Amino acid sequence: MSLGTRKKIRCGSSFFAEMKLHEAANGCYTKRRLIKGVMGIMNERIGLIIWMHSLKQVRSLKKFGNVHYVSKKMKYAVLYCNADVCESTTKRLLSLPYVKRVQKSQRPFLKTEFEEAKWDKAKEYDYKVKL
Repeated sequence: MSLGTRKKIRCGSSFFAEMKLHEAANGCYTKRRLIKGVMGIMNERIGLIIWMHSLKQVRSLKKFGNVHYVSKKMKYAVLYCNADVCESTTKRLLSLPYVKRVQKSQRPFLKTEFEEAKWDKAKEYDYKVKL
């Protein structure tokens, strides 16, 4: 690629649809501008679990955010929306006739860093012997 050519990048926003990529001194393309741009635009997302009476209206949930998962058996959908509009989205969803209840995802509040557990010498011996 020559200097200043455009390359198509698949992203959700039209801001990233076309971006100039300049050739660096070592022959690689610098993507620093792309990463900096993504970090500036990305907002904190909150997951909402929406319990419904019927799954016929799942398509209408797309206007509230990104529908990540739909369970046909348990009749719920996981929807991601921006944190700043989470409360208003929850109120609007609860006003819909086909929604039973709306719960916030507890994933951001869970501890994801675990301490190293102490190994049990007896179990370690059993694994080596393959009992």
